[in-house]
Amino acid sequence: MFDFETRQEVHHFENAHQNSITSLAITSDNRFLVSGSYDCSIKVFDLSAKQQVHHLENQSIPKSVAITPDNKFIIVGDWDQSVKVFDFNTNQELYQFKDAHRGIVHSVAVTSDNRYIISGSADKSIKVLALPIKQDVHHFQNAHEDSIISMAVSPDNRFLISGSMDKTIKIFDLHNKKEIHHFQDAHQGAIHSVAVTSDSKFIISGSEDKSIKVFDLQTKQQIHHFRDAHQGMIKSVAVTSDDKFIISGSDDKSIKVFDLQTEKEVHHFQNAHQDTINLVAVTSDNSFIISCSADKSIKVFHLPTKQEIHRFHNAHQNGITSMVVTPDNRFIVSGSYDNSIKVFDIQAKNEVYHFQNAHKKCVTSLAVTSNSRFIISGSWDQSIKVFDLHTKQEVHHLHGAHPRLINTVAVTPDDRFIISGSVDKSMKMFDLHTTQEVHHFQKIGFLH
Repeated sequence: MFDFETRQEVHHFENAHQNSITSLAITSDNRFLVSGSYDCSIKVFDLSAKQQVHHLENQSIPKSVAITPDNKFIIVGDWDQSVKVFDFNTNQELYQFKDAHRGIVHSVAVTSDNRYIISGSADKSIKVLALPIKQDVHHFQNAHEDSIISMAVSPDNRFLISGSMDKTIKIFDLHNKKEIHHFQDAHQGAIHSVAVTSDSKFIISGSEDKSIKVFDLQTKQQIHHFRDAHQGMIKSVAVTSDDKFIISGSDDKSIKVFDLQTEKEVHHFQNAHQDTINLVAVTSDNSFIISCSADKSIKVFHLPTKQEIHRFHNAHQNGITSMVVTPDNRFIVSGSYDNSIKVFDIQAKNEVYHFQNAHKKCVTSLAVTSNSRFIISGSWDQSIKVFDLHTKQEVHHLHGAHPRLINTVAVTPDDRFIISGSVDKSMKMFDLHTTQEVHHFQKIGFLH
C-alpha cells in the first residue's frame, strides 16, 4: 500500500498468497481489498486493520476479480472459462456461469447499477451477463426455533406455510415478507408435511403425533382434527385439486384417504409399501395417487377404484426421500439417499431419465414449475439446483444456499421464486428467473 500524496509505502502484505497474484479490487467504501492468485484462492484484506479477514477457496485460477458497487458480491473471472459470483459477507459461492466463454476469462467488471457483469476472454469475445438475481430476495432468519421440515405456498401466491420440528406452523405473507400468524403447538410432535387447498382457504398438516389437522387460513382457527389418523407418524399429506380428499402416508406403511367435507376415512391402503412411506402426491386430474418409500419403490394407485396399477420396483438404489408429479400429469420425479434424481413416465410406466449424482448428498426435496419445465431440488449438501426437464441439463446451481442441510423446497405458483427451508431454522426466497446472457460482442480482439 502506498500513500498517493506522499508516495510512501504504508503497508506490505507479505506472502499474501502462495503464488503470483493475478488481480486486485477495492470495495467502493475503501474498506477492503480483494485479491486473486495462481494459488487458486481469493482473499479479502481489511485496509484499516491491515489484516486478512477472509479466504475463499476456488477450484481454478481466478484471473480477474471485481466487486459490485453495493459491496455485496465478488465477481470472479476464471481460468476454467466460467464467471462466478460470491457473497461478500458469507464468502459462499452463489452462482456460476459455467462455460461463460470458450477461453480463459481475463477480465470482469460490473455496471454501476449492480445489474450487469461484463466479461472479456481469450476467446476474443466480450459478454454482458445479468447479475444473478437468485441471491436472497428475502431471508426469514430464525423463522422457527428448530429445523423447518415442511413448506407449502398457497395457490393464490400470497402465503407461505411452514411446519417445523418445534411443533409449530407459521404463516408468512409473501408480499410484505412478514410473519402474520403462528400456530403455537399446532401438533404434539414434529410437523412433517403441510398442504394448502386449491382455493387457498385451508391448511392441512400431518405430524409425528399420528394426527392430521385442518386450519382455516382466513380465520386462523383449527377446524378439524383427525386423531390417530395412522398407527405411526404421518410423513406426508396431499389434497386433491377439487379439495374433496386428503391423502396421507405414514411410517406404518399405509396410505389413507379422508373426505374433507364429511371428515371421515374413506379408504385405507394397508401395507401399501414394505417400509416407511415418505411422500404421497396426487395428479392434478385426481386420477392417481403416487407414493414413494424407504423400500426404494414408487407406486401408482388409481384413486377412483382404489386399485394399485403399477409399481416401480427398486426405483432407486436407496430409500426414496422426495417426490413430485409434474403439473401436466406426465411424469414422476423422485430423489433419493443415493444422491440421484430420476424421472418416470406415468403412462408408459418406465424410467425416462436419470440425473446421476444430481447432488453430493441426499436429495431431500423436489418441486416442479407450473409449466412442468424445471425441476428444483434441495439437498443435504446445502445447495439448491435447477434442472431443465426438456433438455435434461442442470441449468442453475445455488452453492451454499444455506449454511446447513436443506430439508424442503417449494416454487411459487407463478414460477417466479424458489423458497427453501433448512436445519438452520431459516427460509430463503430466491428469484428463479434466471441469470441469462443479455448481449454478446463477438470477435472484439484478445483482451489483456
